Amino acid sequence: MIRYILLLLFLIPATTFAQKESDKLKAKQRELQKKIQYTKQLIGNTKNKERLTMTELGIINQQIAYRNELIALYNNQLSQIEHKIKDNEQMILRLEEDLLELKAKYSKLLYFAYKNRDNSDSPELMWFSGEDLNKSYLRMKFLNQIAEYRKLQVQFIKRTQAELKKHQEELARDIASKQQVISSKDAEKKNFENDKSKQKDILSTLKQEEGKLQRELDDAEARKQKLAIAIRKAIEKEIAEQAKKSNNTNSKGFGSTPESIALGKTFASNKGRLPWPVTSGEITGKFGKQAHPVLAGVYTQNNGVDISTNVGSVMRAVFDGKVTSVFVIPGAGKAVMVSHGTYRTVYANLKETYVSKGALLKAKQEIGVLLPTENGKTSEARFEIWRVQDGNMNKENPAYWLMH
Repeated sequence: MIRYILLLLFLIPATTFAQKESDKLKAKQRELQKKIQYTKQLIGNTKNKERLTMTELGIINQQIAYRNELIALYNNQLSQIEHKIKDNEQMILRLEEDLLELKAKYSKLLYFAYKNRDNSDSPELMWFSGEDLNKSYLRMKFLNQIAEYRKLQVQFIKRTQAELKKHQEELARDIASKQQVISSKDAEKKNFENDKSKQKDILSTLKQEEGKLQRELDDAEARKQKLAIAIRKAIEKEIAEQAKKSNNTNSKGFGSTPESIALGKTFASNKGRLPWPVTSGEITGKFGKQAHPVLAGVYTQNNGVDISTNVGSVMRAVFDGKVTSVFVIPGAGKAVMVSHGTYRTVYANLKETYVSKGALLKAKQEIGVLLPTENGKTSEARFEIWRVQDGNMNKENPAYWLMH
């Protein structure tokens, strides 16, 4: 019995921890399934009857990544369940042994009671059956204690039987859960292979249109360059205006006021926790230098991220700030730049803007509506983060700043 109690005390905290981990895995599973469902919707929207697009390839690549992550998650769940099954099997074995031991002890007590039934059933006779009253009293007291111990043993047996039944039911549930996870994993592996096959087909088809892809890439890179030039000019203009206000021609003082430094620190402290600039979407254009997925030996340079989203989605501020610039990018709609102390966020590919220069914004406040893509079924948001301090302008990877 002591062994059972010690084992139970050891397993209780382990079981609680395992349950918390299991809950986390299930929450992550639901999140990934939701993302996969959204990418499937986007893929359906980006399909072009006339030709495949790079956007469709980017979304299916992201969907494959999510599926791969989900399969790994199922493997973690299986590992946890198998561990629980092993623990329950061990506990059941111990409980069965304890139950046999308790029943054996109880049988001995019953036999002892039977052997002493005549005297134990008649306390009056017991007083006169012993050599003296003291011995008779002690004998009666001992038999009463034995009777109480019998009752206690019955309680132990019932408690152990209940605990055994509970763990047997848990084991049955765990085995069923294991089979369910295995089925889900197998189904997801099939989906993963189907997506990989689609990815291969898209790549093969797109490779046959390299000339057209190159022209589209050149146009896209030209629009990016126009945006980069407009951003730099806007920031330089801010620097000049700040220097003029402070009667200081040295632009290196820009961004170093106590207020801007404090606001910049608050913005920086939220790295990894900023809300997305759109309510839903998938990053299909990554930050920095990236190898083109189709054109061999060709690289793209991205100062921010491109987010595929529902057509006509609204872009919103990711943090409190002040609108410092609203400008038009020829062939790429409008863009808005918001100041957060020593940081700037840029929201581009806008069809319309809801804010003007000098406006004070709150986090998640709407900035403008996005342009539709070529097929008119989706939109693509461009989002950039810049750090501006002591005359320097440095690009930041937005993927590290947004909430995951």
